[in-house]
Amino acid sequence: MRIRKVSVFSLLFFLCISLLSAQKSPSPLVKIPFPAGTLSWNPDDTKFAVGEEHYITVRDAKTSSPLYELPFDNVLLLRFADEGGKDMLLALSHDGRASIWDFKDDPIFTVVETDGDKKEVKAPTYELSVKSESGKIVAANFSRSSNVIVTALDDGSVTAYFKLRYTEVLLPKELTKHAQACYSVAVSPDEALVASASSDGKLVINNANSAEQICELDVFAKTKVPVLFTKDSSAIISASNAETLTIRSFDGKTQRKIKVKAEIRDIALSSDGNTLSVLTSDDRIRFFNLETGEYTGYIPPYNITKLTSFALSASGKYVLAGHADGSIYKLAFRNSVLDPDSQPPGLLSLDEDSLVQKGSAHIPDGIDEKNRNKYQEELKNGLSIEELMEELRKYREGGLLPSGKIIEYPEIRTDVFGAILDEEKDNYSYAFGLDASIHTNRFTPPLYQGAGLRLGFGLPKDDYPYTYTDSDGNDLGAPYLTFAELYIPVGIDMIVENLPVNIFFEAAPALRFNMLSNFGVAYSSVGLSANIRLATGIRYSHYSASLSFTYDSMLGFSPELHLGFIIPIKLKPKAEPSEVKE
Repeated sequence: MRIRKVSVFSLLFFLCISLLSAQKSPSPLVKIPFPAGTLSWNPDDTKFAVGEEHYITVRDAKTSSPLYELPFDNVLLLRFADEGGKDMLLALSHDGRASIWDFKDDPIFTVVETDGDKKEVKAPTYELSVKSESGKIVAANFSRSSNVIVTALDDGSVTAYFKLRYTEVLLPKELTKHAQACYSVAVSPDEALVASASSDGKLVINNANSAEQICELDVFAKTKVPVLFTKDSSAIISASNAETLTIRSFDGKTQRKIKVKAEIRDIALSSDGNTLSVLTSDDRIRFFNLETGEYTGYIPPYNITKLTSFALSASGKYVLAGHADGSIYKLAFRNSVLDPDSQPPGLLSLDEDSLVQKGSAHIPDGIDEKNRNKYQEELKNGLSIEELMEELRKYREGGLLPSGKIIEYPEIRTDVFGAILDEEKDNYSYAFGLDASIHTNRFTPPLYQGAGLRLGFGLPKDDYPYTYTDSDGNDLGAPYLTFAELYIPVGIDMIVENLPVNIFFEAAPALRFNMLSNFGVAYSSVGLSANIRLATGIRYSHYSASLSFTYDSMLGFSPELHLGFIIPIKLKPKAEPSEVKE
């Protein structure tokens, strides 16, 4: 009977562990450390390109090794295209230079001087110009097949350029001019339409060939979210407020609204047009089914600095995510996307073995999302990335906050518990109760210690051997075992790599006050006993589950299951930076 009880309690405990630890941290494949600019995948996922300050780097998708370094200043836009079975890379600069590289033909190399050394790089197959004397390019886009290039200038003018490959020239077509500069332009998948959105909230759709204006719609322009066409070129996707996207037909009728519930910074469509990717202000990349509007999942950030750019591969298997410190991650979509309702991992970390190189603000061992936001505030307040990473190192090694201040982590833990008693010895089968304790790691980090109080009662077994009656001879029934316990917990809380949970181990010596009672009728005298409890468990966010084993001098050995809620207590820093010693 006792073995069966222990088995049931153990099964419940491990079921709790399974539910809380089922969500694993994503396993990104690669990390490369240069300024994260425009990102693009080639059509078969074998290469990706990154726009840097003076170069475009093309890398092998499997090994991440660089294939080409293409000299190109001020990259505004990058786009791979498949033209006649050939990989073509198109690039457009802020000053109107358009270059096109063909990667299937024999490479044409040219020699340039780089810091006094000769270096071979691949020259563009041909170059075109979309320069204008009337203004600077502020927005641009390519059509999916790269036949059309659209640019918008800071004076509000919009021009569509039709690429003539054999003559290697561009045929321009002036479209509707806006009263203010455009922040986004888009070409429909069938290349028949061009959309342009300006800072005054006007969204204009033109026929690309005739330049005829099809319609004018209002759009939420404050956050400058790009506009996109749906895959069938029949509707337009735009922001209707800071947290909502609207899909509308060209007559202005709303087909669907997608509420993102976070400020939208950027959007993109998958190559099949079915998945809408949304970059939000909390640096998550969220995914929505465009047909239903259903929120299907998200990717959390793995770097302290802001996520500045992202790109989905054509197959939908990978995501490139670039950060403000120049770090670029290649993420396996299937392993990286979390369920919509799930919390981000307790650790924002990467497998060190899968890193090519570390970026300056890469989180080497992982921190939780709350601490990441705290470090971002330090960056805003003028702390350099190098100083910030040094503070992060100190925090990991010695419990320090940014700016070198010591922090304590007191918390209140409240539990409900159940215990299996030795009914053959004690005549009581089960015990239940409430547990409250306060913990801190102030004195002996990383160990914590504290004080706690437990109140509980035990249920008598069915064949309780003693009979109690009142003065009239009425049976009072078997008494309950009631107890109060004062204890001192000492333990350690450990991070589990690639899991969103912590594991803790704890020992707690205690003094217990025991009493038999028939509530409201009679009470026995108080009996004192000493005990020691050994516990191990997991904590996820503010929740905990643990299994403990107690030996009591009066009641003997008993296993216990605890389910709890943790309440952190915020304290002021203990010392100023000048007082901190490593």
